[in-house]
This record gives sequence, structure tokens and C-alpha cells, in this order.
Amino acid sequence: MEVSEHVSPSPSPPMSSTPPTDNIIHPLQPSTTSPSPPLRVSSRTKKVPSYLQDYICPSSNISSSHVNKVCSPYPLSNFLSHTNLSNSQHIFALSLVSQIEPKSYVEAIRSDCWKQAMQLELNALDQNGTWTIVDLPSQVKPIGCIWVYRIKYNVDGSIERYKARLVAKGYNLIEGLDYFDTFSPVAKVTTVRLVIALASINHWFLHQLDVNNAFLHGDLQEDVYMKLPPGLSTSKPNQV
Repeated sequence: MEVSEHVSPSPSPPMSSTPPTDNIIHPLQPSTTSPSPPLRVSSRTKKVPSYLQDYICPSSNISSSHVNKVCSPYPLSNFLSHTNLSNSQHIFALSLVSQIEPKSYVEAIRSDCWKQAMQLELNALDQNGTWTIVDLPSQVKPIGCIWVYRIKYNVDGSIERYKARLVAKGYNLIEGLDYFDTFSPVAKVTTVRLVIALASINHWFLHQLDVNNAFLHGDLQEDVYMKLPPGLSTSKPNQV
């Protein structure tokens, strides 16, 4: 309710020589309670921790005079510039900040490009037979999962594709109970250099092959129960 600030004063009643005793207002008596003690303020001298001596901390909570002392005499902002970059490099550098990768499913579901990327990921998981939707067994606690979003760029700074990956929270699994062996076969750098050297000596042509969803080609020997990812619905409740 809004109250007006301008209130017209009411007319004062006529003064009486002998006011009634029941309308006499007695002055307030001084409080007998003691005032609260002031808050204790530490008198210890503040200084930057020793582990920060090798770093520049302009946003430290120390006094402003001390902050000016620890700031670098040659700040990076005086030397970092895009003027020396080529046109393609300049476009690529600006494209990295023009697009924002979503941090959650709620943010990604608002854009059609990310919805399509998540649908492609779900289709690949289904075609590779990665999982089977079943009822949750009793006394089994399923693990969770999250969506991870990345933007892939071309060398000229243009967007190649929007990539969405469904990642299981495997850190909730217990070694020896939920899984046993963990390994990932990868190629050594020495092997790659050997192949490139042989191709150069024999004048061979090298072709790059990108296997989409290569990690899905592995087979799990254990039964892992995971919650349904956001965006995937089933006809029955309590399914994993």
C-alpha cells in the first residue's frame, strides 16, 4: 500500500489551562541496560601468503596500496593485441568467444543445434547396442550420467559441428565389485613416427580416418546399471 508523503496537518485542539491527569504523557526514563560492547577487530598485520609470492594477484583482498605494489609493472593487456594476426587467425580467435558451450542439459535443450547433436549421440548409442533398457533390479543403485557439449572449429574459425557426448559417472563404481580391469589401447608416438617415416621413404600417401563413436566399439564384461539420460523417455517408470 502506498502512503502519500504530503499529509495536511490536523488542527490543534484548544489548549486547556488544567489538562486532565489521565492524558498527561510522562517523559521516558533513561534505559538502565548497559550498552553492548564494541566488536573486536583484529590488530594483526595483513600480508600476502608466502605461496602467492610467485604469482600476480591484483584481485587480492589486501589493502589497495599493497595491491598496487604486487601488480606487474608490465601488464599483459599492454602487449596482447590482435593487430599482428592474419585475417584468418583473427576470425578464428574471435570465433572462440562468439559461441558459448552450454554447461547443462537445460541450457542445451533451448537450441536446435544442440538438440540435433544430442539426438545423433542417442542414435549412435542405440545402433551400436550400447545399452538395453531394463527394469531396475532390487538392491541396485544405478549410476548417473551427464551431457558434455563441445564446439568443433575448422582452421578458418568456422564451426565444423556441434558435438554432444553422454558420459557415465563411472567414479561411483567400486573396483573389484563393479569392474575389474581398466585399460585403453592407444598407439605410441614412436609407432606413429615410424609409420610417417616409412611413408616418406616409400613415397606413400597418408590418409586420416576418423571413426565416429570409436569408444563404443568396446564390450563390457560386467553389468552396469545407469540412469536414463535427459532426453530419453520410456513407457514404463523406474527403468534404467
